Amino acid sequence: MNGESLIVVGLLIGSYLLGAIPFGLLLGLSRGVDIRTCGSGNIGATNLGRALGRRWGIGCFVMDFLKGLVPMLVGRAILLGGEESGRSAEVLMLWLG
Repeated sequence: MNGESLIVVGLLIGSYLLGAIPFGLLLGLSRGVDIRTCGSGNIGATNLGRALGRRWGIGCFVMDFLKGLVPMLVGRAILLGGEESGRSAEVLMLWLG
């Protein structure tokens, strides 16, 4: 395997591990609530928001959103590098407002 292949494999493994973090469950447990036993039993942001309040649901949603966005941006920056990665950051900033 060459260097670029190792980078891609590392990015894939890291992305998978980051995506496997159950933020809804962890946030619920940090507040003393097992979210799996509340409401629909789902560990997602909507059920967390119902059980703990809107603020916690929004926080969970943001963390879930970022665990998908960050690996994509990091992978793009590493694999494309240079000017192209700077342009993607500019597009993201325009999109976020």
